[in-house]
Amino acid sequence: MVKVLINGICGQMGHALLRLAPQYSDSVSIVCGVDPASSDVKVPVYSSFDEVAAEFDVVIDFSVPSASMQALDCCLRLGK
Repeated sequence: MVKVLINGICGQMGHALLRLAPQYSDSVSIVCGVDPASSDVKVPVYSSFDEVAAEFDVVIDFSVPSASMQALDCCLRLGK
């Protein structure tokens, strides 16, 4: 099972991925997201990568360029 973190989870594409994820529940699990905005999603949402406590395997990024760079830095630091 691939554990996914969505960067920009509170946006339109983040919500679309959350709606589609149950169709792939045998292989994909959305474990959390990073977004400075708040939303009523059913996974933990952190305001920055420094706060992420959940274990994840990959990041799917639907954010702005500056947030993408933070995601890249986090992935490099954690070997993702």
